Amino acid sequence: MYSYVLRLARITVGVLVSTALLGSIAYAQNVLSAEMLERDLINIKRQWAENERKYHADQKKLEEDGENLRAQLCTAGRNQYCPGVDIKKLARAVAVAETENCTTGVGASRNNCFGIKGHENGVYGFRTFASPEESYEAFERIWLNAYGDRFPTIEDAQRWTASDGRQWLSIVTTVYNDI
Repeated sequence: MYSYVLRLARITVGVLVSTALLGSIAYAQNVLSAEMLERDLINIKRQWAENERKYHADQKKLEEDGENLRAQLCTAGRNQYCPGVDIKKLARAVAVAETENCTTGVGASRNNCFGIKGHENGVYGFRTFASPEESYEAFERIWLNAYGDRFPTIEDAQRWTASDGRQWLSIVTTVYNDI
């Protein structure tokens, strides 16, 4: 029985030593594996930062190129590409194109220099203004709320007129540039 216990003790010690050795090897592998993962994570972070810098540099270049093209188009007389349109000049130019500056049609009969439509007394149609100045104020407010400080485009002209919009836009552009 003593030999059996001794043999069992040897086996137990052998198993414990083997387990300890395997555990330490596994621990070393986990440490190495964790170190490799940390190194990979650092490399990924470094690459991310590099990609982010490149992205921002590319975006800045695109913005500069776009601004240069916009400036060239503005210089070439394409007012829709000019920043900060003068809303007073634009209002005057549109009034000339619409009602010959409030002298014909609804401009003269309703003080509606722009052909602005809306609901009045439950009926949709051309609005009536107390004065041409009130009509100008309404146009400026509507324009700035809907389009900001940009010049009208051919698409805008086509949407507002019953024609292809070229003549309207030509009048607006000519009057705007002459003021």
